[in-house]
Amino acid sequence: MNKVKLIAMSLAFLMLSFMALAGGQKEAEGPKRVTLNIVEHVFTPVNELTEEVIKKYTNENPNVKIEYFNVPFNEFRTTLLTGFAGGIPPDIMAPDYPWIPEFAAEGLLDPAPADVVKDVKENLVAIANSAASYDGVIYGYYPKVGTQMLFYNVDLVKEAGLPTDPEAMEVTWDEFVPIAKALTKVDASGNMTQAGIVFRIGYELTSNFANFLWSNGGDFFNEAFTRPRVNEPAAVEALQYMYDLYWKHGAGDPNFLEFFEAFTTGRAATTMFFSAGIARFSKANPDLNFQVALSPKGRTEPAAIVGAFVWTVSSASANKETAWDFVRFRNNEEHMLQEALVTHFSPSRKSLLTRPEIVNDKYFPHLARIAEYARRRPATVLWAEARETVGRYLDRVIITDELTPKDALDKAAEELKNLIKSK
Repeated sequence: MNKVKLIAMSLAFLMLSFMALAGGQKEAEGPKRVTLNIVEHVFTPVNELTEEVIKKYTNENPNVKIEYFNVPFNEFRTTLLTGFAGGIPPDIMAPDYPWIPEFAAEGLLDPAPADVVKDVKENLVAIANSAASYDGVIYGYYPKVGTQMLFYNVDLVKEAGLPTDPEAMEVTWDEFVPIAKALTKVDASGNMTQAGIVFRIGYELTSNFANFLWSNGGDFFNEAFTRPRVNEPAAVEALQYMYDLYWKHGAGDPNFLEFFEAFTTGRAATTMFFSAGIARFSKANPDLNFQVALSPKGRTEPAAIVGAFVWTVSSASANKETAWDFVRFRNNEEHMLQEALVTHFSPSRKSLLTRPEIVNDKYFPHLARIAEYARRRPATVLWAEARETVGRYLDRVIITDELTPKDALDKAAEELKNLIKSK
């Protein structure tokens, strides 16, 4: 055997030996290293909890590294879509649930594994299934139910000589008018010093409107999302009622303080907001004595539009198995309970609704009752634009008094028709 061939064989043997040794070392080192990227929106109590959960998870799974980011809510959707468009999507994200139809239709979400689907269907409240689904497919965990409802200042209600328990505040439209008027104060010059109710503005006003709309038998679209219903008589009547609270009954003033400042400073007796208000109002004014109740109802049963976010996995993730493992861990019973306690959103896991921490709380029993009337925002890719469109016209009725309710909703319906055609 010549020298060159001997050297070549020796090198080949050494290479095979090295590869075998390297393979053995890799096997001995355990599971492969995995890096996950997670994106949430900025909500400090939830962000802090997620950071704690990440620390626990990575301690239990030392092969996993997690890079965690949170962005302001008004930048969140754009950030996610930009990441997908640029080829750098997150592995895990918690988008607002109305975006699920949009993201799922674009193929950006990984359908939930069978065990997650089973858990959601069997162990979570019904709205958690609906909020995390599109076209019959579940895409993740909806850990908490953020209903919109009536917030009221207990001390101001008592001062007006009205009963202060939530059930007494859960009334019809007609019954709420004298309550709102009794809670309103003006000075000698006719300037409002205390509002009976303060609504929000813009697209956020659309959420206020939704509770009135649905409780009056109306809706934004037909079931197939092929035509708008927002200018039907039930919808016009709902908007007229909201307009009248401000402009006819004088229980509110569009030039009064912004809703958050008005309520937290005791200048507004009632407002309408999501469950997040419990933590946010309390933080802004720890001495504020308030309670929650269902919004006033129209001709049908009460309604409470829901907000909150869904833990999902990107369809582009290279580590879906690990990503789903973290999502399960983040949404187990212990962590869902912690999230409920720090946010005061009603937990979506049914087993938690009988826990002492929930049952004995000032707000949770009422939140659970309100959640029975929870309704999801329309499950359509059109919703983000539709909400903005409707909000613009609601402003022109309730805030600026430029249009009648019928004219405003007719104009909104025309824009929604064009929006439907464009899709």
